[in-house]
Amino acid sequence: MDDVKPRENVFTFNAWKALGRSVKKGEHGVKVVVFVEMSGEVRDPSTGETERKGFRAPRTTTVFHISQTEATTEAESRWQARRAEKEAKRAANKARHAKLQARKPQAAAIEAAIADTSHGGIKRREHDAPDGGKVVSFAMYVPPGYQAVAPELDRDDA
Repeated sequence: MDDVKPRENVFTFNAWKALGRSVKKGEHGVKVVVFVEMSGEVRDPSTGETERKGFRAPRTTTVFHISQTEATTEAESRWQARRAEKEAKRAANKARHAKLQARKPQAAAIEAAIADTSHGGIKRREHDAPDGGKVVSFAMYVPPGYQAVAPELDRDDA
């Protein structure tokens, strides 16, 4: 408790920011009561004149000790590392999304072929793959005298 010196190493969150420090994530401050100097105008009811008077009003605020803070440069370097990780994840998600969007026309062609029964129809079968995923296969029935026409699909074996 000897190292707590108000106006030296105990400040509010915003005061630490102004001093170039950041309060560490997860730190809990201490609520204190401070008296703030205020002034107001008081009107004398008998004369009608207004007079400025000063007074102190109690306010509560949260303060943090210097041991609960770190230099903003340290915090920013940690934040930049986190931002870089988030950007890498975002880029990977965008690439995955673009790949899925590229496959949408193929899925639409398959669905159209399934819906079109004029050539006999397509049967869709799903079964479990050895790696735990799903395998979807399609079998087309073409009656005699009809020509089989299947949509052209791009294969992505990569």
